[in-house]
Amino acid sequence: MNNNNHYRIILLYFITVVLLCSCGRKTAFEHYIDIPDGGWHQNEPVLFEAQITDTVQAFDLMFHIRHKVDYHYRNLWVFADVEYPNGKATRDTIEFIIGDSKGNWLGNGVGKVKEDHILLNSNVRFIQSGMYRFTFYQAMREEDQILENINSIGLSVVQHE
Repeated sequence: MNNNNHYRIILLYFITVVLLCSCGRKTAFEHYIDIPDGGWHQNEPVLFEAQITDTVQAFDLMFHIRHKVDYHYRNLWVFADVEYPNGKATRDTIEFIIGDSKGNWLGNGVGKVKEDHILLNSNVRFIQSGMYRFTFYQAMREEDQILENINSIGLSVVQHE
């Protein structure tokens, strides 16, 4: 077998795997919210309201960050509040790592914007049908309370594989 045929077989295999892996996952919710050009103020939450009706299927919660390469840190701390349909609520403090110790960004993107898709929680079952509210506050403790160079924050609820 010559090299061209070998590379074609590998390429065909790769495309097949990608297509098979991307098929079948149901997205129950996905939304992005743009952060104002002036920055993300500590007291300005990013709120997502997701109507979840499937109480049987397990889901993965994905957190998405679009940021400029001028972002000053390799991480992002957030306070994450979840309000359930029955009115109960929880709060977590989460650190998202978006760059390595050598200054390289972990996310994808071309040019001056990078995007990270980070697993927030895996294999989650929503035991109540109804409206879930996911609220995120930046918790980076900036001196002026404004975090610059974050373009948008996103959240998706995707069927667990």
